Amino acid sequence: MRNSHCLSSDTCQRYSYIRRYDLGELDNPDVHSFSRLSYINRLEWIIQLISDTIPPPARVIDWGCAQGNMGLTLAEMGYAVVAADLRHDFLLYSREKYEHGRIGWVVANLDQSCFKEECCYVVLLCEVLEHCAYPERVLAAVGEGVKPGGILVATTPNRRYLRSTLPTFEAMRTSDRAELAKHQFGPDGSDHLFAFTLTELRTFGDGTLHPLKWGYLGCAVATARWQFLFRKLPIGWIYRAIRLGERITCLNATFSPGIYCVYVKQ
Repeated sequence: MRNSHCLSSDTCQRYSYIRRYDLGELDNPDVHSFSRLSYINRLEWIIQLISDTIPPPARVIDWGCAQGNMGLTLAEMGYAVVAADLRHDFLLYSREKYEHGRIGWVVANLDQSCFKEECCYVVLLCEVLEHCAYPERVLAAVGEGVKPGGILVATTPNRRYLRSTLPTFEAMRTSDRAELAKHQFGPDGSDHLFAFTLTELRTFGDGTLHPLKWGYLGCAVATARWQFLFRKLPIGWIYRAIRLGERITCLNATFSPGIYCVYVKQ
C-alpha cells in the first residue's frame, strides 16, 4: 500500500481528516512513537492471527475499516477483501493508497449488514463495538456473514485499563441506549460510548458464535512515560517486550489498553 506521505497534494488536502491518523500511526517516521508502537503492534498481531488460522485466498470483511490499512495489507497477502465503512470519504482515501491485491470498498451501516448470508471466513470488528449503542445486535448481524468454521475477530478498548474512564457495557446495557444511538459510529476516542471488560467480551457471542481465544493487547511498556528509554533500544526488542507484557496476566488487566476475542462460527 502507498505511504500516506507519498500521496498527491490534492489527496492530502481532501482527506486530511482521516490521513492524520496514518501520519501519527502507521506512517509515523518516529518509529519509537507511542502511537505508532501501539498501532503497529495491534495491526501485526491481527494479521498474524488471521494468517495462522485461515490462509489466503479466503474472503475477509473488514467492518469499520477507516483508513483501510488492515484490508489493504491482507489483500496484498492474497486474501479477497471487502472493506466496509459508513463514511464514503474514508473508503475513497483507502483507495488512494491501493497498490495491488483483491479488495473492494463498500459503504455499509453495521446495523443494516449487507453481508448477512454466510459469505466469508474472516470478519473483522477492530475498534468498532465501543462506538455502537447496541453492540450485541452488531455482532449478531455481521456474524451472519461468517461461514461455518470461520472466525470473527473483535478488538476494543479495555475498561479495566488504568486510564479508562468509560462506563462498562454491563452498566449501560439497561440504560436508555436510544439516546446513545444519536452519538454512535463516531471515529474518534471522544465518541466511545462505553468499554468492555474481557469477561464481558468473552460472553458476548450468540448461539452460533463461540469464544475461541481471548486476551489483552498492548501493555504498560508501550506508554509515553517510557519513551525516553525506548529510544535507547532496538525497535524489535520493544515489540518483543510488548508481547511479553501482554502475557503477564497478573498485570495486563490493568495495564493493557486493549482486549480482543476471537469467535468461531459453528
